This record gives sequence, C-alpha cells and structure tokens, in this order.
Amino acid sequence: MLTAIICMQVQNVTADYIMKCDDDTFVRLDIVLQQITTYNRTLPLYLGNLNLLHRPLRRGKWAVTYEVPLALACPV
Repeated sequence: MLTAIICMQVQNVTADYIMKCDDDTFVRLDIVLQQITTYNRTLPLYLGNLNLLHRPLRRGKWAVTYEVPLALACPV
C-alpha cells in the first residue's frame, strides 16, 4: 500500500480518496461513503485496522518474500 501511495505522489496522480482492500473483502460502500462525506476533508483520514507492531511472516504457509526496494517498485 505504501508503495502505491508513493507511486501516485511521484507520478502526480490526483484522487480524492484511495481505497485498498484484499480481493476476498466485502466492502459496504454505502457505509464507506457515509463516513467520508461526514468527515472534515482538511484532515487526513484512515479507516481500517492498522497494526504497527506486526511483522511479516517470513516462514510457513503464509510467508511473504522480502519487499522490493522502493526505487525498483515505482519507476518514474
């Protein structure tokens, strides 16, 4: 997600909002739209679950590989 946000800033893409969710997620767009329309747009907005203490699983069934360096992930 961070890579996508940085790429959008580097490539000068504008959007009012960015939504990221997994492909197996059911999104109640009516609720999301209700939340964002009643929010003060001058402040940053994050909806969801952010676990800053989580570390990627490097071994086992759900393991992820090491991240690609940002310079390679977002060509200008």
